[in-house]
Amino acid sequence: MTSNNTPKPFDGTRPAKEVFTDFLNVIDDTVQHSGTTFPKWNRQDVAGYNAPACGVKAREDGNQYYTNLEGGPVGDPKAAVESMKSRWEALGYTIEGTVPWPGAAAAIDLSATTPAGLRIVFGASTNGSTINVKSDCTLDPLSKETTTETIPLGGTGTAPASAGS
Repeated sequence: MTSNNTPKPFDGTRPAKEVFTDFLNVIDDTVQHSGTTFPKWNRQDVAGYNAPACGVKAREDGNQYYTNLEGGPVGDPKAAVESMKSRWEALGYTIEGTVPWPGAAAAIDLSATTPAGLRIVFGASTNGSTINVKSDCTLDPLSKETTTETIPLGGTGTAPASAGS
């Protein structure tokens, strides 16, 4: 179930505000449980996200939110990934696997899909960390708009009266 109890599969029917709010929530939770910092992440800054095309019924009939964040190093990448894996399992994410990368940085990527259909990859290394998130595809025309502070798709999921939603 999603935040408004929409059953799976979504088939592009989730509203853009719900998809974007889930997108921000997944990022925020991952940042908070990463064991490091992501200096450019600001949960309250919802301006400037755009949603590249994706396909639900046709090749590019929908849109999905996407971002890649870079964060600080972690002292023990294996422990950071195991901790994140436990967190994601507790949240009902489907763990897709881990990929250890060769080299002195001991880098490991962990990938999963959330119950709402968002795909996330958390990368941990002694040189830096990454979070890559791609939302599910939505057919809602609002997703074609770049997010701004006047169309606050994040936060509580409700726009101020002046935004006309």
